[in-house]
Amino acid sequence: MTTTMTQQPAPKNWVSSIREMLSATRTARQEMLQKTVAMVEATVPAYRIATLDHVTRARRISLASLVAVCRKAYAPAPDHAQLRKLLETHSHHVENVTAGLHQLKGRVREYPGWRLNPPVTGDMALLRNMSNDSNTQSFIRAELGVFNPVSMLTIAFEDLAAEGEKFGGMTLEADAEEVTAANSAVAEVLEALRSEPEALADAASHFGITRPGADLAREVLAAAAAVTNGGRSVGR
Repeated sequence: MTTTMTQQPAPKNWVSSIREMLSATRTARQEMLQKTVAMVEATVPAYRIATLDHVTRARRISLASLVAVCRKAYAPAPDHAQLRKLLETHSHHVENVTAGLHQLKGRVREYPGWRLNPPVTGDMALLRNMSNDSNTQSFIRAELGVFNPVSMLTIAFEDLAAEGEKFGGMTLEADAEEVTAANSAVAEVLEALRSEPEALADAASHFGITRPGADLAREVLAAAAAVTNGGRSVGR
């Protein structure tokens, strides 16, 4: 028995249906791009904080915050103001301390990281930054008497400020909190971008990335930061 196959005519609305589907797909993709761009641009302020260079971040810290950390570390030893008075009125009795303070100020200038993490936990570490000679270190320790070497670090910070060295207006605690929050926000957005390759590719094109590297999501944030002026300034 021969079976005859009858070809069914295509629905009259087939072409219009496909066009509607394609249009809906393009619209959805465009909406996704708009949302992705908005998310990236909203993350720019956090990205700028998270990518602050070491020196810029260190210069945001206030002198008052550094002095407070030092004073807490050297307590209950006498206040550094008393040591300063000793240096001014009996300098001939503390010549090694005076020379050590001069060298310590140079170290503070040389190591901006000391503003972010003041070396207040070890006396010997500070003494070694005042002199490379072990005998001189002993003399400094003897001349300091009841004073804690951290008191000298406090004076070094204050002297540098008086000499024109720039300090910021942010406490160490506020800096740490802001950077932690910024890193968290950036990590969340990077994860979201990497989970949607098509949206990430469209965002890369939107921000003018023509040669994607190993970490396209991070490149998109960097490109957005380069062209977005809406993020608040991180300077203090």
